[in-house]
Amino acid sequence: MRNPHRSAGAQWLSVNPIHLARLTLITTLCLIGLGGVVHSTGSSLACPDWPLCHGTATPPMVGGILFEHSHRLLALAVLVLVFALPFAFRACPRARTLAWIGVALVVVQALLGATTVILRLPPLVSIAHLLCATTLLAILLALSLAPSPSIEASGPTRRGVELAIGALVAQIALGAVVRHLGVGLVCGTDPFLCAGSLVPQNPLAWIHVAHRALAIGLAVLVVRSVRGVMRGAALGGRERRLAMAVIGLVVAQVALGMLTVFRAIDVVLVTAHLVVAELLLLCLLGIRYRLAPGIAGLVTEHGLGARAAARFRPPHEAPSP
Repeated sequence: MRNPHRSAGAQWLSVNPIHLARLTLITTLCLIGLGGVVHSTGSSLACPDWPLCHGTATPPMVGGILFEHSHRLLALAVLVLVFALPFAFRACPRARTLAWIGVALVVVQALLGATTVILRLPPLVSIAHLLCATTLLAILLALSLAPSPSIEASGPTRRGVELAIGALVAQIALGAVVRHLGVGLVCGTDPFLCAGSLVPQNPLAWIHVAHRALAIGLAVLVVRSVRGVMRGAALGGRERRLAMAVIGLVVAQVALGMLTVFRAIDVVLVTAHLVVAELLLLCLLGIRYRLAPGIAGLVTEHGLGARAAARFRPPHEAPSP
């Protein structure tokens, strides 16, 4: 005889997997932001052991331990949420497969976090740690999309958005290199020149200057790609607001980058700079996912269940037979 409690639990998991994916997405974004705080406050080794902190699971939450141990606790919450996703999406084969990839990523992410502490912050591992989290965000966004028809757009329009996404990922990686090699202030606090010169004298300064140069090119590329989407696709109100948000985030990101240098790597500004970059990536991915042949149909109404699907179906639309 089937256990009624187990059936009720399984039914609860299938009520609205999209909401679970969105909660996981927001929690992961907060985790990335908190990771930025940990690094910029010099708290990365406040807990010199792993997975415990100074040999205990409940260390005194003061100083750098507050940031580092909070980061680990939030990472544990993300781990639990991501592991629940394949079971929540079990009625959607494609979504379930993507959710299992997310599980693999979050396991790798945990191992990279442990390696970062054990090997005392090797730059390559720290950079990989951020890129792995960024990839997980992209997967969670795909799982967070409600069932909806894709937006028709030309091949060049789609490729323009894809190029902007690729350039942004490269910029996020280059920003991580700048951060973890400690060259954020190698050019001083002038957001326009490098130590008073157009040509860097320090070899490491070229990394910082490359990050600045790519930021300018990326801003132009992103704005052009989004304008191309707005001209070439029949966008609804939600998609048009998303496109406008991309332009606003580009402006904010450039301003934050300049202020970060001018204010000598202020913790709040550095963290905001990182989070806005991830938000910009999510917005661009959201646009790309909606362009045919996209991923907007990844989660089916059947997989959501009748009650959950009804929440996402327009009021005038009849239920699927």
